[in-house]
Amino acid sequence: MAKIESVSLHEMTVSDGAGNATQVGSVNLYNYAGMEGLTLGQLVNAVCVHAGVAIEDQTVNKMNIITVNSRRLRAESEVIENIIAQTGNYDSKLTALGYEGMTYRDFLQNELKLTIGGDGTLPASLDSYNDRMKAFAALKEKLNSDATASQQDMIDLQTYESRRDVVYSTATNIVKNTGMTKQMTVANLR
Repeated sequence: MAKIESVSLHEMTVSDGAGNATQVGSVNLYNYAGMEGLTLGQLVNAVCVHAGVAIEDQTVNKMNIITVNSRRLRAESEVIENIIAQTGNYDSKLTALGYEGMTYRDFLQNELKLTIGGDGTLPASLDSYNDRMKAFAALKEKLNSDATASQQDMIDLQTYESRRDVVYSTATNIVKNTGMTKQMTVANLR
């Protein structure tokens, strides 16, 4: 976040319109993020908008992560469903968005980082009932873990959106209240 600098303007005199001058002391203005001579209201508004943009970036990034994870969850579900139904094996091709044409083997090893065969997480083949159940157990555990992470991402997204809304609402209220104050001041001068 940018540095806030206070700039003090020395002794200010205000006239009441009838020729009477009053010393009001010094007035402070502020510099922030390349903007100079901001009033306190303008400074708070600038900080709010700056924070809102930063939170919006976090929100968009989290939404992108959620999209990728959601696609991966759909692909995992497709693999589990077809292995259990005996309609898929490691050489079958995925149809899930983002993974179209990828073999189950490539998806499991490269995307989910699971090991097939040997002492790996998954059996070497899916020919027997016991092999399919072993694969199901491992994939179910992975799916549950990924679903839990996805839920946390959704909570994070809601938090970011809530913070962003508060910041923008504060900025809007400052503009509204500053305008009302200026209107009342002008009305009192008439």
